[in-house]
Amino acid sequence: MRNVVLSLVEYPNATLMHILRVLIDKNFREEVVSNVKDSVVLKFWRTEFDKWNDKQRDEAIAPITNKVGQFLSSKLVRNIFGQPKSRLNLRKAMDEGKILLVNLSKGKVGEDNANMIGSLLVTKFQIDAMSRADIPAHMRKPFYLYIDEFQNFMTGGASFASILSEARKYKLALIVANQYISQLEEDVKDAIFGNVGSTICMTI
Repeated sequence: MRNVVLSLVEYPNATLMHILRVLIDKNFREEVVSNVKDSVVLKFWRTEFDKWNDKQRDEAIAPITNKVGQFLSSKLVRNIFGQPKSRLNLRKAMDEGKILLVNLSKGKVGEDNANMIGSLLVTKFQIDAMSRADIPAHMRKPFYLYIDEFQNFMTGGASFASILSEARKYKLALIVANQYISQLEEDVKDAIFGNVGSTICMTI
């Protein structure tokens, strides 16, 4: 998956929609690989992937095609991630103090898709907050990110842990809610108890 994404980064106007094509369409894969400049990625395609027999290739790509295919089976998701350029500028929203509401109702987009989109948004907020290093600290306008049932968006947990431990100086505040502690991954749990200033506990 990593090599597919790194290859598509160098392909003009690539989107998530191209991931499956790279894996199952040989002609398209050759077109994409011909644009790859990274020697490590190129080596993977030329010395590893191309030498696999059909069975080995099917076993290697099946988990990816199943997961990505399921994610892209929703028309709503395809309309979002099938665009070569994003019109959603989270950095601008933070710098200008705008309000962004994201409805990730599982009834509309499905549970897995809602969790994936939420995880991607959290990661994007983290990246854009860190990019505020290019402006002086006194010019960083506070931005408050509210996430309900945030345990659903903890893919890997790294983004939450990083926001809690590092994003404060970039004026990104995190307000999260969930139902009980055991829902949280260990690194996120440690980051919460080590960095959160206010904790509110209520009975259900």
